[in-house]
Amino acid sequence: RFSLLFLLSGLSGSVFSLLFNQSASVGASGAIFGLIGALAVFLYRHRTLFGERGRRNLQQIVVIALINFAIGLQGGIDNWAHLGGLVGGLALGWFLGPVWALRQGPLLGAQPVIEDTRPMGPNQWAAVLIFLVVVAVLSVVGGSLAATG
Repeated sequence: RFSLLFLLSGLSGSVFSLLFNQSASVGASGAIFGLIGALAVFLYRHRTLFGERGRRNLQQIVVIALINFAIGLQGGIDNWAHLGGLVGGLALGWFLGPVWALRQGPLLGAQPVIEDTRPMGPNQWAAVLIFLVVVAVLSVVGGSLAATG
């Protein structure tokens, strides 16, 4: 899941950059922003499990993302790639991310166990395929717009 999130978020950031940025850009920051988005979804989805600490971590993630977007406004940084990676990470985190549940341990009196109730299955692979199709269509549209513009 981590590799898929990283690679597909980076792809999403590249497509946003192609669609909305006038100059060429390079780097993996879109993928990093995708991981930030996926982590935010993870913390939001498991807010009851993590409690106050999870809420504080989620707030810190939002602040860090906003600071980085503000820094990007100073020029020389492709905020479109960052935004695209973040959007991709949020979407992928929602559809691919684990869904944890707290279960009682197998033995009487055993410690509780955290279990992933949504392993990668056909639905998650379908989400990856749909994501790739959307990204491909957007990149073709962006490429044709860049060629005519």
